[in-house]
Amino acid sequence: MLLADVPVVKDSVVRHADSVSAKPDSLVDTRPIAPAASVSVPIEFFGNTHALDAFWGALARGEHRSRPVGVLHYADSQAENDLISSTIRDMLQSRFGGVGIGLVHPGNRTPNLIGQRCSQGWRFHSVHGGSSNSRYYGIFGGLSELQGATDSDGEWVRFVGREVNRRGAKYNRLRLLLGHNVQPYWVRCSIDGDVVDSVLVEPGKALNAITLGAKSGHGRVEVNLQGDGPMHAYGLLQESSAGIYVHNIPVRGSSGTFFGQFDEGVASAAMSAINVRLIIVQYGINAVPSSITNYKFYENSMASQLRALKRMRPEASIVLVGVSDMSQKTPSGYASHPNVARVRAAQRRAAQLAGVAFWDCYSAMGGDNSMSTWALSSPPLGQKDFTHFTSRGARLIAQRLTNALLSTKPANVSK
Repeated sequence: MLLADVPVVKDSVVRHADSVSAKPDSLVDTRPIAPAASVSVPIEFFGNTHALDAFWGALARGEHRSRPVGVLHYADSQAENDLISSTIRDMLQSRFGGVGIGLVHPGNRTPNLIGQRCSQGWRFHSVHGGSSNSRYYGIFGGLSELQGATDSDGEWVRFVGREVNRRGAKYNRLRLLLGHNVQPYWVRCSIDGDVVDSVLVEPGKALNAITLGAKSGHGRVEVNLQGDGPMHAYGLLQESSAGIYVHNIPVRGSSGTFFGQFDEGVASAAMSAINVRLIIVQYGINAVPSSITNYKFYENSMASQLRALKRMRPEASIVLVGVSDMSQKTPSGYASHPNVARVRAAQRRAAQLAGVAFWDCYSAMGGDNSMSTWALSSPPLGQKDFTHFTSRGARLIAQRLTNALLSTKPANVSK
């Protein structure tokens, strides 16, 4: 039996290696930002020409015209603050419609483009050291938990959008993914102090998708929950009734080997509720700083994670994005870390083993020692840790990835 067939119960990441996060600027500006040479890298299929059929098939059938089509973007801290995801979202929504940034997680303080405040009763648990006894981890690799909300104001979460994209500011409904409540809960939505909708959540379901009208996405949005006993929150969506949504899910400090810890039933139900048709998996920089030189275990582990995602959502296509370049100081200057090539090769083999598509981010940057070029360019496209992108660099990588994806669009898919 291959290690790839064994569920991974622990992420073997060196977590301190991912201790820097980029600060955002105007992330939704899609004007090209390019170093001296433009690089076009196609998506690799390894003979599986049907690897993207689920995604393009949904658009060919016009699903995006009648309901939301979801894209999950899993990544490490390279994607915090909605980096990379925001540009993919803007480029796809400009073609296929949609408003709002999609999925956010109440209680999770991971940086994103939504300012979030929560009442004191929320407890966030994740695959990285979470303390929840239930371990019903959803598509965020975690859950937000209430033990009860019986005060007059209940428990609440407030959102103030920092998204400057006009589409991102004009969503007209909210959906909450809630579950595992043994007692009824009232959910109420207010905008700028005015109640716009309220719903009673009945007990007994593992996952409930609750729709709340939101009028518009401007101003302060507050969601209140009132009820007795435990309640799990798996996400809140800011969206409209149609279009395409790229959901930003950064997991700081991870090398992407945590999907086997999801509760597959909960995650599958959540992916179905938001109609996920494409999953982008982007990790690697946390697997690079290691003393090992044989990445066979990582290869098999990544293949196992990709298979787990396929089990949770067989109706979705998957693209594995290879590791970006990562430079280190040497006596003669900067050079790519020698493990970058090893991680990249392991990821490419994992994609082939799992039967998913692969996009080579390292080559799209320019190959060997490209991160030092990006970090030292003016304006800089890489941070001075020679590991993370600046917001400009993230936008450029997102443009190249999205262009590679769009280049595979079949002729029967209209805009």
